[in-house]
Amino acid sequence: MSKQTTVLIIDDDPHISEVTEMILVEEGFRVLTDLRGDYFQQESPEIPDVVLLDLLITGSSGEHVARTIRSQPKTAHLPIIILSAQTSDELVKAVGICEANAFVNKPYDIDHLINTINSLVSDQTDERSAPAF
Repeated sequence: MSKQTTVLIIDDDPHISEVTEMILVEEGFRVLTDLRGDYFQQESPEIPDVVLLDLLITGSSGEHVARTIRSQPKTAHLPIIILSAQTSDELVKAVGICEANAFVNKPYDIDHLINTINSLVSDQTDERSAPAF
């Protein structure tokens, strides 16, 4: 039996978080949600397999959250998928600053989102299981 993939959704819009959670659960994922962008500031947060991150979070920013993720040894390796309705040069810059692994436009295509998650998680699994020479 394979381990169920855990996805953390960081988005301050409760409707988007809820709908995305329902879709991912239906697809067999385990889902954690964070509406404020402070999940990784908890004392001992559960480490997900992948993070879906909105760039515009009330009271925080996706860039700040991404820097927090990348600065901690336990989370630096996590795949980050930026979910945003923005499409501009500023967004491209922000994705680079966040060291994101992928970007998915809102409103997102469900199949594209699922395929992106699976691809990134598969890449992480391959890296961990690859023999070191």
